[in-house]
Amino acid sequence: MDRSLGAIGFVGGGRRLRADFLQLLAGSPAETVTCENGEYRVWRSSGGARLYVHVTGPGVRAQDGARENGGDAFAITGVTPFQDFDAAIDVTVTGIIGLDRADPLAGAYVCYLPPRRAGDRELQIVLEMVPFAATPRADLPFHASVEVLGLATEATVYPSLSAYFVRVASARLVAPGSVVPLLTSAGAEVASTMADDLRCTAVVTGTVLDSRRLVNSITDIPYWRLLVATERGTFALAAAETDMHGTPAVGAIVQAKARLVGRLRAIAGPAAAPASEEAEPDEDHPAVQPRQTRVRRTASGR
Repeated sequence: MDRSLGAIGFVGGGRRLRADFLQLLAGSPAETVTCENGEYRVWRSSGGARLYVHVTGPGVRAQDGARENGGDAFAITGVTPFQDFDAAIDVTVTGIIGLDRADPLAGAYVCYLPPRRAGDRELQIVLEMVPFAATPRADLPFHASVEVLGLATEATVYPSLSAYFVRVASARLVAPGSVVPLLTSAGAEVASTMADDLRCTAVVTGTVLDSRRLVNSITDIPYWRLLVATERGTFALAAAETDMHGTPAVGAIVQAKARLVGRLRAIAGPAAAPASEEAEPDEDHPAVQPRQTRVRRTASGR
């Protein structure tokens, strides 16, 4: 958890995210998004970093293995980081799944990215969605426009295409522009060289279109925010300075292992299921209709 939070500057320099820090943020959010199973208390920085703190009612086990909520007003069951940016990818959503039985506010889309060249196949990926339980749904399958952010836990920059082919380790050598989910057979060899949880995780390799060094205004910790061109569309990548090996100049090639988080921009309409589709929606996490969602903004946000 700490490493993906570090991608937008919430932890770094040997510091860990403290539970009382989350309690503080949850107690004075910039925005509150309320849904059937709880609410998201959202902190945001002037640079576009967002932290969605998952809050549910009494009796739910709190974040980091804390004791059962003893009648308090709320319990923190999870947290999802995000970073604002201006780019989106067209996807076909074929499934909706929960990511944590103890946290009804954490979930994902199972979706397909369209082919970019003749003869290519659609690519199945799993996107953790934010705010999952308050995201409007439609009958499956459906087309959607989604902002896709990769929270990088490791990233390497190569100044040119030739440098990428010369320097990249053989186990990580994939075609520039590739997106390789690590839970597929195609990603197994790459995954074997990288540690950590593979849920909603992919190796993204592409060309840097935009590069910005930002500073988290609550922690003063710097981090990188990139826009990266891939064969499947434009992804955003965020990474702590300590996890970014090399300077991500525009035009360079970057390869990153990243937790993929999506935010819905629009539902475009019904879709035909891909021929290889087998995923089904998770019955434990039914669709939350837009009328069940309420957003409150407060003056305490930065």
